[in-house]
Order: sequence, then structure tokens, then C-alpha cells
Amino acid sequence: MDELEIRDFRNAIRVIEREVERQFSSSDCCCGVTVGQCHMLMELESRGEMTIKDLSLALELDKSTLSRTADELFKSGLIERSENQKDRRYTNIRLTEQGRKISGSINDIWNKVYIDIFKFIPGDKHSPVIESFKLFAVALRKNHERGE
Repeated sequence: MDELEIRDFRNAIRVIEREVERQFSSSDCCCGVTVGQCHMLMELESRGEMTIKDLSLALELDKSTLSRTADELFKSGLIERSENQKDRRYTNIRLTEQGRKISGSINDIWNKVYIDIFKFIPGDKHSPVIESFKLFAVALRKNHERGE
């Protein structure tokens, strides 16, 4: 890959960063929760009940940051806690009914946003775009892990 291609790619990434940020700030896309809380809710929605430790690994956050976020969601009634039956040193967390409603609303909003965006991409390019984003996400994570 030559320098011009990398520069074009970096320009495209900057546009993506700005536009995604604009989407987050222009609407109530997270249904009244912060972006960090939104990510936590989405992870719990997709994986179900988890320990704080497992959730911190999945979100790549330290346990103290994650615990503060969990405390806020607990106080808001969006998650509930229970003692881990296998190891009492750990606490399990899961979505409450209200948390499932909020995560469902977040999914509905973002699905609509991305469905609208994909209307600007030819249909035969949808799968390659999705596959490319998945590959890029994996590469970003591997690069991050290598740097640790």
C-alpha cells in the first residue's frame, strides 16, 4: 500500500469519525443514557447476564470505570445485580425489563440510521462494505492488543 492510498484512507476515516460523532450528538440516539452506558446496555443485550469482570473485558474498560457505569444504570433501574452462584466473589449483572426496553429502542434507532445510510450504497456493495468494516474492526483490535 502506498502513501497516497493511506492518506486517502485516513481522510475517509476522519469523515467517518466526524459523521458518527455528529449522529451521536444530533439526536437522542442513546435514549437518555450516555454513550458509555449505551455500549454497556448493548453488550448486555447481546450476551445476556455477565459478570462485571467479563463485561469489562468485552468492553475493554477497567473494572472501576465499568463499576461506576453499572452503578448509574443500577440506580436508573436499567440493570440488576445478583450474586454469582459459581463464585461469590463476583457479581452478575443483567438488563431489567426497563433496560431491555431502552436497549430495544436504541437498536431500533440505530438500525433505522444505518438502513437510511445504506440507501446511498448500491445494494450489491452492502455485503462487501459490511465485511470490510468487520475486517477493519478486527485489525484495529489486534493493533491495540499488540500495543499493550
